[in-house]
Amino acid sequence: MENSKKDRILSIAAMLFICSFLGALFALFLRTFVISEYRGPSVEFIILGALTGFIIPLSFHLLSPVITAIKKMPLWVSFFIQPAFFSLIIGLEYGIIIFFTFRPEDFLKNSFLFETIFFSLVISFFVSFFDNLNRLVGKKVLRGLMIGTYHQPVQEERYIMFLDISGSTSIAEKIGDIRFHSLLNNFFSDIAKPVIDNYGDIYKYVGDEVIITWQFSPKTRKFSPIDAYDAICSEIKMKNDYYEKNFGIIPSFKAGLHYGKVVVGEMGSYKQEIALLGDAMNTASRIQSACKPLDSNFLLSKDAVKKMMEQYISVENKSFKSVGEIELRGKERPIELFTIRND
Repeated sequence: MENSKKDRILSIAAMLFICSFLGALFALFLRTFVISEYRGPSVEFIILGALTGFIIPLSFHLLSPVITAIKKMPLWVSFFIQPAFFSLIIGLEYGIIIFFTFRPEDFLKNSFLFETIFFSLVISFFVSFFDNLNRLVGKKVLRGLMIGTYHQPVQEERYIMFLDISGSTSIAEKIGDIRFHSLLNNFFSDIAKPVIDNYGDIYKYVGDEVIITWQFSPKTRKFSPIDAYDAICSEIKMKNDYYEKNFGIIPSFKAGLHYGKVVVGEMGSYKQEIALLGDAMNTASRIQSACKPLDSNFLLSKDAVKKMMEQYISVENKSFKSVGEIELRGKERPIELFTIRND
């Protein structure tokens, strides 16, 4: 199962449980402190609250195509219009279920419909808020900032890939800056899923370049940076007709991969981010820059190849070819670089 699908299923299951629990808790609060008159047994009230909470993430999942469309709109639509829209949908779904549960004459009295719509609006707003926040800064960055993982800088070993669109200057001149921005946005959106499926983390977009990192763990042994690169190639190939039709150009790209130590820590107070610093970052960038003079689409450092052979099952059957020790700009000593034989 693809990593993104697996994570999606786990996320939905977690949300179903959490929202059901919150729904029951909210119902208990209303029944105890807000609703003074008797409107049915407390247990029934709590069950209805849990049912309301269950419907909310289920509705988010079933209407995911609508969410995808909304994400392409201005951010205020996601923050305000989306929760209101989903609250009405959830209220309608809930109302239909409860209508067939109670007698029609008892519906308004015992269904707690208005409380349900209010609760749905609150939960939908927070779900939408954190979903957008996660999308804006990245799941790992958000988690790191919230729990303070990198409040004090730490040193980690990571795979670092710099991936750059080839001939971006000439493309921008040909199709214009506005359309080129649209092309970049489409390209970076298309490669996100292959990266996430292979446990990569998109660190930063820098002009026409994207920086991707990986931290190895035992559960990722089948998903190497090379698998991510291959998946990116396949994804863009599948979209060739789209790019040709909309931009008159099929984007090509070159990538450099290195493995080494980086310092990871929070940076700044305004527009705070988790920054990655160190020689490994510079080396990965220089490797990517060497792709053009060496006429290669994908170059890997000796350190990256050696470490992947030790850690990743999917790399064991790969064949690498040395292109020699290459002097990289800003480096005192040459570095041996490799290509994949089918490159």
